[in-house]
Amino acid sequence: MRVRSPFALKIKFTAHNNTEVDPATMKASYLKLTPVDLTDRLHTYTSSDGINMPDAEVSPGTHLLRLELKDSLGRTSVSVIKFIVE
Repeated sequence: MRVRSPFALKIKFTAHNNTEVDPATMKASYLKLTPVDLTDRLHTYTSSDGINMPDAEVSPGTHLLRLELKDSLGRTSVSVIKFIVE
């Protein structure tokens, strides 16, 4: 995905098998040589539906965001999202 800063960061969470996403278990990391924990910065924008940050300001370049979540049965899911800021 290519975007220009600031942009609306919208990530949808989808639960499976009659479970619910537990937003309190969300952990977010910016992946680079030493990962940066973004959990606290994104927490206020996080709900069981996903992340909705209307004005994300990100420097130009290629970025990797790692998200980890658990569902109501305690099962963990991990995703890595790549985006390019122009």
